[in-house]
Amino acid sequence: MPTLTEALFRAALTQGGLYVGDATLEPSASFMVFSQTPHAMIDADVWERKTATFFAMRFGLVVPKTYGDELPTSDAALVVIANREGQGDLRMIYGRPAEPRDLVRAQEAERQGAVGGGLVELGKRCPGVWLVEANGTDDSSALAIAAIIAMVHLGPIVPPSGAELYGVRTARMKLSAASSG
Repeated sequence: MPTLTEALFRAALTQGGLYVGDATLEPSASFMVFSQTPHAMIDADVWERKTATFFAMRFGLVVPKTYGDELPTSDAALVVIANREGQGDLRMIYGRPAEPRDLVRAQEAERQGAVGGGLVELGKRCPGVWLVEANGTDDSSALAIAAIIAMVHLGPIVPPSGAELYGVRTARMKLSAASSG
């Protein structure tokens, strides 16, 4: 499958902003967030509120979405995450049903990492995953988006390195350390 780019994303949008293409993001180049929700709907209002309340940032969809009665099992979005000063970054996100290889990746991450504490058990109960385009494991913008998704969809996070498995609290601590260092 081809890697999802902005051009492929825009070329495969419905009038309602839903992504219907076959390109995806590579898990090893993305933050992977497990989702307890069986659909890939982005409730932009909820995500924006969580971002402002818990991260003192702003979140937005570059292309608005309109969902019908039947929620999609997969979807993608180009999102912007910005700090209070308005400096922002664009990242592609892609939600889809969880696959067996996702759980294998989470199990390996929990085995390798110092954090975990049974988060892989939570991952086992998650029917979906979200992939967040990342420019490496130290990509603060991608980590912030992953933390927002984890907060909304109540699932653990595997960074692009695959070297650990953590939740929202650890993601927020990593973001705080990155901003003060």
